[in-house]
Amino acid sequence: MLSKNRQLFEKCIWMLSIAILFLYPLCHVNIGVDLWDGGYNFANFRYAGTEYMDSMWFFATYIANSVGSFFSVLPFGDTMIGMNVYTGLVVSAMAVGSYIFGVKKWKVPAWIAFMGEFTAIGLCWAPTTMLYSYLTYAFFLGALVLLYFGLTKDSKWYYILAGIVLGLNVGVRFSNLAHIALILLVWIFGFLCKKKFLQVLRETGFCVLGYVMGLGVFLLFITVFYGIGDYVDGVLRLFQMTEVAIDYKVTSMLWGIVGGYFESSYWLKRFALLGGVGILVCLVFSRKWIKVKQTLCVVFSLGIMWWLSRKGFYTKDYASLFSVYYPCVMVLTMTIGLAVWEIVDSKKEEKEKIPALLVLFTLLISPLGGNSAMYCNINNMFLVAPWFLWMVWKTCLERKQIVYFPIKCMLIVSLFFWLVQSVRFGTMYVYEEADGGRNMKAKVQGVPVLDGMITEEEKARKIEEMYGYVEKSGLQTKECILFGQIPGAACYLELAPAMNIWADLRSYGYETMKADLQKIEQELAAGAEKPVVILEARHGAYLLGETEEKPFLEETAEPKLWLISDFMIKNEYEPTFRNEMFVVFE
Repeated sequence: MLSKNRQLFEKCIWMLSIAILFLYPLCHVNIGVDLWDGGYNFANFRYAGTEYMDSMWFFATYIANSVGSFFSVLPFGDTMIGMNVYTGLVVSAMAVGSYIFGVKKWKVPAWIAFMGEFTAIGLCWAPTTMLYSYLTYAFFLGALVLLYFGLTKDSKWYYILAGIVLGLNVGVRFSNLAHIALILLVWIFGFLCKKKFLQVLRETGFCVLGYVMGLGVFLLFITVFYGIGDYVDGVLRLFQMTEVAIDYKVTSMLWGIVGGYFESSYWLKRFALLGGVGILVCLVFSRKWIKVKQTLCVVFSLGIMWWLSRKGFYTKDYASLFSVYYPCVMVLTMTIGLAVWEIVDSKKEEKEKIPALLVLFTLLISPLGGNSAMYCNINNMFLVAPWFLWMVWKTCLERKQIVYFPIKCMLIVSLFFWLVQSVRFGTMYVYEEADGGRNMKAKVQGVPVLDGMITEEEKARKIEEMYGYVEKSGLQTKECILFGQIPGAACYLELAPAMNIWADLRSYGYETMKADLQKIEQELAAGAEKPVVILEARHGAYLLGETEEKPFLEETAEPKLWLISDFMIKNEYEPTFRNEMFVVFE
């Protein structure tokens, strides 16, 4: 009876853990009205297609846009809350899937795996509507799991399936081409197991075959429904884009990752110094005054964490991404160290090293393809966080000699602060214009797409004013040209885009924009209705000569604003409405 009751209790805890991990990503679905990335991607879902989007980005993130477009036609998918729920479920699926995989296959204790996944969800700083990021992580995670089964079961089908998933991931975001490097896992594991060269080559061949199949199916679909010419044109412009958007260059991506670790070396040196001093203290009369030495190590560890917090290592501004940046980079650095240690440990069997290999490759490869450098890894810790906690736990249990106590003390104290920061960040941070939302207490009213959303009071008022004018003037029958950091306005105001809605991005080139405006002029000459032009308020004031202060976040933006100015002069536009956020020209 006692055994049955215990089994029932454990099953209830198991189900409760899954339920919490499933629901936690949805805790902020009604908070934050982001006009940048969140709103931009939502608009691309509602107005998907080359008639609305720049073909370069439409094809480069085709699967993500298609999934988002599908979500937008589901019940309540045309509202921000509904879209946040649907896209948030992608995060839920990754967290629950990683939790089950870690417990069942890696044998991570369930409570440790839960803590890791709960922390990983809290560190998901990007809005979930950035599906090209989250689906990239999901496909990458799927490929890792399939490779794990391939390496442990030595089955060709798992290698082929892993390749297919990696190939399809190119359709999620074209720059995920770099993730083919994941196949190197086969060679590294083959080296560790001393497999024959031909066997490793054969396994690699299965992965490459799957990759070609996945990518081939995607390209065949594009060819049938859109024509391969448009796709090739979009891809070629994507490569040309790096001339101005240098943060998308491979070298910039790599340096962003490496530089992040170098940047945190200031803090790492202090930790290393503490560890070194602690080890020296423990080595002197190693069998004497053990309790005193342990107490000193605890005091020193807490003291240095207090000192680091005073120096800016930890901050309490949880509306800022910076509040978790250095703690996370510290944990990521420790994770890499633990993974390498696990891989080179001669006492471990080869198959025991596979989790460490997967975690190491996640940290080294998954950021490639994005321009967020270390923040990509912070946003994608679904396998990393539980494994790291598990390794810390095992290290503390297995290494009982006094000489290891300073290292364990550092790990535990830094881990405690990291967990506290992560949980507080996860419950308080909401992505809104990248900096994070503050004082979000006002509910947006009278704007159907934003019904029930909560944001800062002044922001809510400005959007409500703008929507009221658009609705009253009947502008929703027209298309719009937007300029400034307001791309989300297209979906919030229910205005179909006449061209790329985030026109001041570096990736949207001057010549491309010029060609798009010329196309609109040709349509106007043929009798089409003039699109409404909406500028961010500071750009409108600059264009109207009301201020000499340049409002541009990107140096490539000013020439494009003058393109819009020439277009409006030629077509006799006049300002008809303005508030502190928008200026409307008709």
